[in-house]
Amino acid sequence: MAVYHFFIVPNLRKTNSDYKIYSFPDIVVHYLVPSLVIAHWLVFADKGRFELYYPLIWPAALLIYFVALLVRAKFGAVLEHVGSKYPYYFIDLEKLGAKAVMRNVVAISAAIVAFGYVLLFIDRILG
Repeated sequence: MAVYHFFIVPNLRKTNSDYKIYSFPDIVVHYLVPSLVIAHWLVFADKGRFELYYPLIWPAALLIYFVALLVRAKFGAVLEHVGSKYPYYFIDLEKLGAKAVMRNVVAISAAIVAFGYVLLFIDRILG
């Protein structure tokens, strides 16, 4: 939700992309589903069970997705709605270079870990 809201949407506004910002599928995927996951955790999950290392492993899904996107870009065609083989501008190796892309991936991973520790703190309080 945060990556979409703070990184993707502002970049799409700067470009002349035909991509429909805040379309129904985007709202469902980037706002509704994450909000429902958080609400589900708040209402139904047992609290006080998060271990200190959990936030450190949560970015693993992001990193697996990142590798899948790199493989897709290597072997796939240009995505028409973005005009690149990469669906997100901040991982476009061809435009940004490996150093900048890795800096972006590390920054987003660090933000996920930081948010994870906020959730861990809330989990401990509610537990």
